[in-house]
Amino acid sequence: MRKLLLFNILCLAFLAVSCDKKEPDSPDNPTPVDPVPQVVKVTGVKLDKTSAELKVGETLQLSATVEPANATEKSVSWKTDNSSIADVDGKGLVTALKGGTTTISVITKDGNLTASASITVKEPLAIKVYYDGKEVGDTLTYKLGSSPGDSLSFELFDKKTEAFVDADNLEISSSSKEVATYLGKKGGSGFVKAVSDGLSTLTFTYGKETIGSITLNVLLKPTEFGVYTHTSVEGIDPMSKDLEIAEGSLVRINPSTGYTFLDLFDLTNKTRVLYDDSVMYETSDKKVANIVSNYGFSYTWGLWGKGPGRATITLGYGEFRRTFDVKVTDYIVYFEGKDPGTSILSYSLGTKPGDLVKISVFDKATDSFLKTSDWKVTLYSSNTRAEVNSYTETECLIKIKTAGMIPLSVADTSDGTNFVFKTLSINVKAD
Repeated sequence: MRKLLLFNILCLAFLAVSCDKKEPDSPDNPTPVDPVPQVVKVTGVKLDKTSAELKVGETLQLSATVEPANATEKSVSWKTDNSSIADVDGKGLVTALKGGTTTISVITKDGNLTASASITVKEPLAIKVYYDGKEVGDTLTYKLGSSPGDSLSFELFDKKTEAFVDADNLEISSSSKEVATYLGKKGGSGFVKAVSDGLSTLTFTYGKETIGSITLNVLLKPTEFGVYTHTSVEGIDPMSKDLEIAEGSLVRINPSTGYTFLDLFDLTNKTRVLYDDSVMYETSDKKVANIVSNYGFSYTWGLWGKGPGRATITLGYGEFRRTFDVKVTDYIVYFEGKDPGTSILSYSLGTKPGDLVKISVFDKATDSFLKTSDWKVTLYSSNTRAEVNSYTETECLIKIKTAGMIPLSVADTSDGTNFVFKTLSINVKAD
């Protein structure tokens, strides 16, 4: 009976609770709604750089920071005050275009707040590297032995001002000091010493800015040289083959002139070799002939005749040697048996029967007249006023035809050569 009573009480309690519960869609119990999100406004923007310096062609990535970090709208845009100096894309990448200063700005979408950076663009230096009077390209080939001490001299040329600039701010670095080393600067040049064959990159810096680099190709010393002689520096091409002194050849010097010039050429590079201590020379008899070092010119030496006779001269440069003979003559050309002491002789028609005048050659070394078998007289081909009539043992007889100037030369043929040791002119006057 008690169990039945307890069961009835529980059922009544359950029914009471069930009747007390309300339906979910009832007015007394509405469905909950999500809250409206809070908007965080932008309060500022900053750039990672407020100024920068670029060279033409360089780029710079600017980075913008929007504040606060939890701002709702962080979008930004970019602009430049002068797009001809520097441009900027939509991600803040700045490109330098030409020299000048401009401002790059970032603008927030929310609030139009801005931050800016001053950008200075520098034009590249117009300074170029010159060697041997010409602008150097990407490579430079240099042969050891081309200059004294193998020193290469570089100059700087400003194409804006069209003038060479002082080398005080020049520095040169070499990637291989075994091939080439920087010696320093003096005046308007920087000097590099070529040491051995190989490749080295030379980098040229002016102030703090690199203005260029070249690959220097140093080659072994060339062995093809030539020795040239001439009696006049001006107006003669020293590379002309007919002026070259061959091995064992004969060079003539007449003390009336006293000298000839010598030039040593690098035939590979077609350049003169600067005479200095690296050029060796020897003479077998200094009383006959000797070489005068640096005879007033950077590349030319004088071969001087000291007295009558013969001597052997040897020139050397590195492994190159050239040996040749020198004959110094001391002849006097006589006119009508006398030393005229001049190159222009006066003669009047009718002075001699048949107008035959005499030319002879006196050798001071032997104190005697030379036999005509060792010399000859040549009248210039354009001359019609005279002719060679005949030779005696020691005299040449010239027949005068008309008045006027008669140029001629007297040449020594004793060595199988045609060495002109005297030129003169006979000024023939009418009776």
